[in-house]
Amino acid sequence: LAWQDSLRAAVELCRRDAEWTDHRFWKRAVEFGESRTDWPSDVVVELQRMCSRDLGPGLAFPLGANSGSQGEALAWSYLGLLSLRCDLPQAALVAFKRGESGLPRSSQGWLRLAQAQALVALGQGQAATMLLGILANDSDVTLKQAAQATLGSTRASSGSIEQGLALLERGLASSEAVD
Repeated sequence: LAWQDSLRAAVELCRRDAEWTDHRFWKRAVEFGESRTDWPSDVVVELQRMCSRDLGPGLAFPLGANSGSQGEALAWSYLGLLSLRCDLPQAALVAFKRGESGLPRSSQGWLRLAQAQALVALGQGQAATMLLGILANDSDVTLKQAAQATLGSTRASSGSIEQGLALLERGLASSEAVD
């Protein structure tokens, strides 16, 4: 009960202040909550809202009747986001991988996009480029556009400015075609 109450209090802090980034709290909370099925549904809903807002709309999937495992996966995903914000890309990468395994297949690409961002922060541009190249051909148009933009930004920042701009333009053009 105390664990659930602390989760609710933390979610309320996040609701009030989107910049509240106590990744240490979330790391302890998610480790304590591993393999538990009693994640409070209101916490799961709020974690999903924060993840879909900050990591991508693909994380706004229908929650199942037993949202416990989804709560754990979303908490790992949110921990990854906070770790990335706190300049802890290795911890972010691990958390995103843990989160990915518990999410529906339709949502996993968005965590792979976040993993690519962590890889870039770790100086592993080639690995990030491989991952982004796969995502840039995804059937989810929104994910595809986000991957193309991220790939373009990555290429431009690594010195391939023309190639980066072309990828950014392609992402924007496909975005306008969808609108």
